[in-house]
Amino acid sequence: MFKQAENIPANSKDNFHTEILNVEYQAMHYHPEMEVILIMEGSPIITINGEQKTYHAKDVLVISPHDTHSIYSETEAARLLVLYVDPIFFNGYFPRMKDIRFTVNKLISKNEEMFIYTLMTLTRMYIKKEEYYQINCASYINILIFDILQGCEYYEQSEEKPFMISSENKRLSLII
Repeated sequence: MFKQAENIPANSKDNFHTEILNVEYQAMHYHPEMEVILIMEGSPIITINGEQKTYHAKDVLVISPHDTHSIYSETEAARLLVLYVDPIFFNGYFPRMKDIRFTVNKLISKNEEMFIYTLMTLTRMYIKKEEYYQINCASYINILIFDILQGCEYYEQSEEKPFMISSENKRLSLII
């Protein structure tokens, strides 16, 4: 089976954006932002760096920048709330964020309901774009990232521990 990956360029001047999607199929792709996905409805099959799993409503996934991923729904379109955050967003106060690589993609939050509420409130603010929405959204993003860093396994890439590239990503890098 031929797999195609698409580089999705960033499209927000805010270094973050959020959207609600109905997805039956999303081809293999990657982008420079970290992606947080809340499964609102459905049971999509999501492949991240070659590892395929089925997820369900209320599951939250965190995908590192440049990790290849695709989404497939067998029966009906899955409804997803997606937050994209460019690591540049954190440069002024937490530049280490650009080096964080998630090794387990499913978030285990200490307070799942509060995390989901915060993500939905952030999305509502971003969509409405009322005055000073960027400041308000930034505060919610920081709350979410703090919870993610406490609830997802990750490592910080460095010279001693470089980015662990999957065989699929190595092939794509060579092709690109």
